[in-house]
Amino acid sequence: MSATIVLVRFALLLWLALLTVVSLAPTSLKWRVGTMGPLHNWDHFLAFFVTGVLLCWNAGRVSSWLLRCLAGIAIAAILEGMEAVVYHNPFEWRDLRTDSLGIVLGALAVTGAARLFSAIEMRRASTRPIAIPASDCLSARGRRRTCDKIGPKK
Repeated sequence: MSATIVLVRFALLLWLALLTVVSLAPTSLKWRVGTMGPLHNWDHFLAFFVTGVLLCWNAGRVSSWLLRCLAGIAIAAILEGMEAVVYHNPFEWRDLRTDSLGIVLGALAVTGAARLFSAIEMRRASTRPIAIPASDCLSARGRRRTCDKIGPKK
């Protein structure tokens, strides 16, 4: 397992712990921190966008990607359920919808980025340097010279 994967998994665990603490924090603290109010929906979206990115960091197959997205949605549902039980509030389906959208879009973003970088690397690997025949080598002044002498003069 690569060091990057270990780091991402560790970051995911820390992130989920932070989400749990913030989700179960008292309402007064949430207002002071700014997770309640006009940016509430954006906070949910961004928090679970990051969750989707971390969950699907190295998802290879579509089935793995789908399972990880479903796991993220389950985590969001559990956190919303815990909030409802702890604070005796109704279950917030709107928050779960926003969380789910964040997870799926975060997963799509990281998967798309990974595929883009992979395609760029494959293209770079397949590109060969252009061979210049020795008869076509020119000096800076347009005079012919051999290619092995091209470059800065010593």
